Amino acid sequence: MVRKTLIYVLVILSLGASFAFAQSDAESFESVTGALSVEALSAKFEVYHDINWDAEIEDFQKDNAPRFTPINMSEPDFGYVDNRIWLRARLKNDTLSDSVWRLYVRENFLQYYSVYMVRDSGQVEPIENHTPKTKFSERLMNYPELVTPIKFEPGESITLYIAYWSEGSSNAAISLETSDSFAQMAVARTSKNYIFYGMIGLLIITAFLGLVILRRKVFAAYLIYVFLTLLYLMHVDGVTFQYFWPSHPRFNSYFTIIIGTAFVLATYNFARIFLDTRRYHPFADSVLFWMGAATPFITIPGAVFDPQLTKQIIMPLILLAILAGTVVGLIAARERFKLVRFYLFAWMFGIISAGIMNMRHVLGFDISQDTEFDSIRISMVVDSIMMGLAVVDGYIQTQRQREKATRENLKSAKQNLKLNQRLFDLEEQYNLAEEMAITRDENLKNTIHDLRQPLHALRLNIQKSSGSIQRSTEESEQIGEMFSYLETLLTTQLETAVSSPPTPSGTTAQPKIEATDTPMRAQKILKSVHEMFLPDALEKGLTFRFIPSRHDATVNAFILIRILNNLVSNAIKYTPSGKVLIGSRRMKDHLRIEVHDTGIGMNEADFKAAKLRHVRLDEGLPHADGRGLGLSIAAHLAAQNGYRLSRARNRKNGTSLYLEIPVKPES
Repeated sequence: MVRKTLIYVLVILSLGASFAFAQSDAESFESVTGALSVEALSAKFEVYHDINWDAEIEDFQKDNAPRFTPINMSEPDFGYVDNRIWLRARLKNDTLSDSVWRLYVRENFLQYYSVYMVRDSGQVEPIENHTPKTKFSERLMNYPELVTPIKFEPGESITLYIAYWSEGSSNAAISLETSDSFAQMAVARTSKNYIFYGMIGLLIITAFLGLVILRRKVFAAYLIYVFLTLLYLMHVDGVTFQYFWPSHPRFNSYFTIIIGTAFVLATYNFARIFLDTRRYHPFADSVLFWMGAATPFITIPGAVFDPQLTKQIIMPLILLAILAGTVVGLIAARERFKLVRFYLFAWMFGIISAGIMNMRHVLGFDISQDTEFDSIRISMVVDSIMMGLAVVDGYIQTQRQREKATRENLKSAKQNLKLNQRLFDLEEQYNLAEEMAITRDENLKNTIHDLRQPLHALRLNIQKSSGSIQRSTEESEQIGEMFSYLETLLTTQLETAVSSPPTPSGTTAQPKIEATDTPMRAQKILKSVHEMFLPDALEKGLTFRFIPSRHDATVNAFILIRILNNLVSNAIKYTPSGKVLIGSRRMKDHLRIEVHDTGIGMNEADFKAAKLRHVRLDEGLPHADGRGLGLSIAAHLAAQNGYRLSRARNRKNGTSLYLEIPVKPES
């Protein structure tokens, strides 16, 4: 009796459990009263990760079927994974008349994509199955993104299975649409896409016309940049697969890597050309060049060995390129803000879209695909417009700079004309003085000697500066000082020579040299002498350096210039190759000016002999013409004005001369 009772209890419990399970199973079907958005359908999805790729649709109908779990996210997105993803939704059609539905996946291509429907009877109905070899023409619906038609009658309950794997991200924003809602959405999305295409197409036409008419390479760089932007958007929307290569699904998959790599290269290229980094920022130009050159070495091998990882890497590479272009733009803005302002605005929008892509696909932020794609479309269009404005504005600014440069060039040409006229007058006076020197005194001969080398250096300076568009204020002042020195020297001596009787023939006396006491800082004189003789040294292939010093003194400019002209002229003249250096240092109660060279050199006896008038050393005869006056004049001027001219005794090669000028103690 007890045994029968237990059997009855077990049967009743079993029937109750079966009824409860059936009731629970029936209640698990989600009511559908109209179109389900991505978020609404995602809330009804469960997921199973098929790690070994061995699950079949029939396996989910068995008693020991694999377990599904809720996805708990706004849309299916599991990152970059290698396993196949199964999604399941149990749906009941509670509409009155909608029986034709559209399963809309906002992806232009998935390597593996299968849709199955299990009806109330338990019958499994395969609806669509795509592989990496599926052509666009083999799709059930002719639409750039994946759309699967489903027959789902009012009052009917179904279990929907979707199995997919992507060579890129596993994100799949899926909605369930009625035939009417999908038609409206398709029209809206297509219209929006083609509005963007039209805007970018207009920019492409404008850039092409600019290239043809103005023939500036920045328009070519911009044309490439905008064209790749258009191509990228068309690829994301699926239009390229639909119209350009519908029979090549594998190429369509790899095109993400191709267009991404090309876009990175175009970004670096546009930044370099627009900012003219080769001219203004050589180091930044090298950095941008090598960053761009390294990109294909990352993406091309990756496309062969691991396309999925490469697609993930491309997004940081795009962001890196935009950030690099922005940084260099900020560097350029410090000096050329007007030229780069629109460029910087454009890059800011680029950073936003690239940042959203990286936040979603690399950092895993829960951002919807529609938000991502809309941000890309908007930012890329704004970016392209801003870049177009940058190119046009850059052209306008460049034209203004050219007009300014033309005005400066005209001004410089007028200055050169005046300088050449002064040079002509100076040379006329020099020729007159040279003729008079044949019959006149030693003082005039000194002047002729002092003029010869500076006049040659001045001529070289004017020839060099005549070819430049604009001369700096400092250069103009230095040339003016050179003219003033030579004109004063020549005019004073000519007037003296004309008003004074000739020196008796054969005299050996050193004449007293008169000069106006023009005070000037010694450092400024050294710098002027360096600038005066630099073209002369360069013409001979020598390195001529001036070492500035904080030690300075106020000196008689006219006397010091004459002394230094002779010392530096000799140093250059008797240095076949190597270096000449001038500088100064403070030595207790005097300022010591030093002239060093790596020339033929001289010993102490040679130095004493060279200070005599009309004495030339035998070692110097093969190297330069001369009259033996330079060191003599310098020594005479130094002695006459209380200076001391000496030779460094510890030089083995070349010559070092010291001019010591007494100075008052610094207060």
